[in-house]
Amino acid sequence: MRIEQKNNRGRSWTMALGLAVVGFLLLLLTRWLGTRHYGMTESWQSLVFHTGIFLLVASMIQCIAPLFRWSAVNTRVLIGSVCMAWMALELAVRMSGAAQTYPELRSGFYQSSYVMDQDNPLRVNNPFEKLIITAPEYSFPRQVNTHGFSDLEFGVKQPGQLLIQTYGDSFTEGDGAPYDSAYPTILRHILQQNFSKDILIQNFGIRGNDPGFYWKQLRDIGEAMRPDIVVISYGSYDYTTDFFTRGGLSRFHDGLWSALPAPWWEFIYANSHLVRIILDIAFDVEAHAFLTTPAQREERLRALRPAWNEVFDSIADLARRAEARVLLIKKPERSEIDAGEYEEDLSFFDHYLEKDTFFRHFDLNDYYRSERKLTADSTYRYYWKHDGHHNSKGYELMAQGVHQALIRSFPERFALPDSTSREVVPQ
Repeated sequence: MRIEQKNNRGRSWTMALGLAVVGFLLLLLTRWLGTRHYGMTESWQSLVFHTGIFLLVASMIQCIAPLFRWSAVNTRVLIGSVCMAWMALELAVRMSGAAQTYPELRSGFYQSSYVMDQDNPLRVNNPFEKLIITAPEYSFPRQVNTHGFSDLEFGVKQPGQLLIQTYGDSFTEGDGAPYDSAYPTILRHILQQNFSKDILIQNFGIRGNDPGFYWKQLRDIGEAMRPDIVVISYGSYDYTTDFFTRGGLSRFHDGLWSALPAPWWEFIYANSHLVRIILDIAFDVEAHAFLTTPAQREERLRALRPAWNEVFDSIADLARRAEARVLLIKKPERSEIDAGEYEEDLSFFDHYLEKDTFFRHFDLNDYYRSERKLTADSTYRYYWKHDGHHNSKGYELMAQGVHQALIRSFPERFALPDSTSREVVPQ
């Protein structure tokens, strides 16, 4: 009898070890997959992940079964019950949508903000690529030009022409509207209507960009075209999202770029919505905070302030070398217009701008609320209901704001004969 019990115990330990090894290898596979292909985690990867989890659970139960003298049947029942309970909770959380990230809501997969396209230091599209910018509420095609931007071909600046380059993220590229409703395109029409001089506008907007990439694109592409004015839009979300996970210009090295290191356990967060709920309840860790606690988030934001200012120092150096002027457009999100204030305190940057008189600066939130009289009851007209981007009316509003910023910042270049602008107010 003792010999048989010893043999059973040995078989149980051998099976537990085999399950643990296979489960651990599956988890390593999902972690590796999560660092590849633009940091995407799709549903089939989550199935591999949960298979690994269930094998580890089975291994642990198999290990303790001999200690409690559970029969083989009871052991299998317990393993099945634990795994089924976990899967039921996981499916319930997924179906509720309570723990979905923005990329999952928009594209159906988890996307890491720490693992990005590192072999594309300019962070541009493939030349001549045909894109479709999609979200649950809309779908709009784009044609990419030679330089990798969603715009017409960048024409060569002719003598006497005024060249304006617009740098920014999805709000500059025009996410949420047809190509001809991107704010730089509308601005091009406004300026051509108001001024007789030939004005060129080049749209350097790329979804997910931040000031670090504006500097890189201006240095490697834009500067050679000899722009007269460089318009850069930024907002508190640029600082607390993209810049938060990438850092300053130190991201560029050896012809590549790299984001800041992600928490080692991000692959667990990416694959399990139930784990997200647990982390949120226990540690206040959420995807919008990029897997940091509130204290960690505040510490990193403070530490990144010098790097943010350094990027704009470098942009100013490039602009001076190209004999171009720079207009900074502070852009609010819808929630910030509704609240009448920005969610992130960027006073450190405001102090920087007060000391550096090279930059011209315009706050769209003040313009929207004070001059356009936007309130929480009217912003719905300019944004998609569920997505955070402008619709066509919103980009028309933004173009009008940048138009006013140009007139007020550079009156010597944009003086109208009647000293007024023919501004079309969106309804």
